[in-house]
Amino acid sequence: MVEISLDDHKNSKNSAPLLVVYSVVTCLLVGVHLLALMISTCILPQLEADSTLGYDAYESHSTMHIYIELAWILSTGFGIFLFLVEIAIVCWVKFFYVTRPAAIATTIVIVPVIILFCIFSLHFYRRLISSKLSHHQDELNEIENTLTVGKLAQPRNNHFLQKKYHDAIHCYNQALNQNGEKPAYYVNRALCYIKLKQWDKVYQDAHHCLDLDPNYIKAHAYLGQYYVEQQRYDEAIICFKQALDLCKVQNKNFGGEIQRFLNYAHKCRFSLMEQKRIENENSLQTYVRSLIQTDKERRMQLYIEKYFQEHETNTNKKLESASSTVPSSTISNSLSILKQYLSKTVGYHNQQTTLMLTITHSRSFQNERELYTPSI
Repeated sequence: MVEISLDDHKNSKNSAPLLVVYSVVTCLLVGVHLLALMISTCILPQLEADSTLGYDAYESHSTMHIYIELAWILSTGFGIFLFLVEIAIVCWVKFFYVTRPAAIATTIVIVPVIILFCIFSLHFYRRLISSKLSHHQDELNEIENTLTVGKLAQPRNNHFLQKKYHDAIHCYNQALNQNGEKPAYYVNRALCYIKLKQWDKVYQDAHHCLDLDPNYIKAHAYLGQYYVEQQRYDEAIICFKQALDLCKVQNKNFGGEIQRFLNYAHKCRFSLMEQKRIENENSLQTYVRSLIQTDKERRMQLYIEKYFQEHETNTNKKLESASSTVPSSTISNSLSILKQYLSKTVGYHNQQTTLMLTITHSRSFQNERELYTPSI
């Protein structure tokens, strides 16, 4: 604030108009800001109450947009303009009898600022009005397109409700040729392809719809169903989660159905992982059994070879000591009988080993079956 002394203006008639202008501008400045403050004080609690109670905030702004714009014009527009004029007048009142060049310099600086401020305010308000007009024009066009599409979509919807999916697809193809590419046509045609189990075409239409509108909820959901059919459950879960998040943002009422698809995808993913785990475990058990069998056979073969070597060594020694008394034909007959006996023994041992492995495998299978059988 600036302290102003009016002692120098008591006996001067030239400063009377200056003081009158100063008084008027000061009163207008205070009055405008108080009026804007009063309007804001009345509007803000209403907007806060609507937001707290869950009402549509945009509707409240639309209802009171006149008062909001009035408060903005008075406080931000006209109020700042009066404040700049007030600065110039205060400088004239204070320096009128002291040094007039200071007042003139102040006026020279303030006037361009006021001009720039006015130009910016008019430009900003003009852009604001044009944006509102464009928004309302878009709303009108959307309503008109909705009415037009609603009339044209009636035959397609009837075909779909009557389960004439091929006829509905033909109608959607005609609509795409006549009205251009719209996400609703692609996503509805994708739904028809889902009913016909043509999953490759479901993927194409859902992807094309997302290219046109990345926030289209049904396109994410249909793409997730395609991934479920292809057993690509991780990608399906991502699609369903995106659709569920968009449902919360856009406040749609079919989030429960998407949640059901998401739970089903999680269940299928868990079942597939469990099946792979069991297959890996069975293959590992088979591999371990084969290693055990191979090791046993190798040990038995080594044992037999060692036995034959030791027996042959002992036989040679006995032959050398008894070569003079025992005929050679008798010794050869004894060796052949011994070899036949050993071969029969080895065959019987292999049969017993195979039987024991079969019994062990059946017992482990029975235990595994009891483990994964639900309790009664």
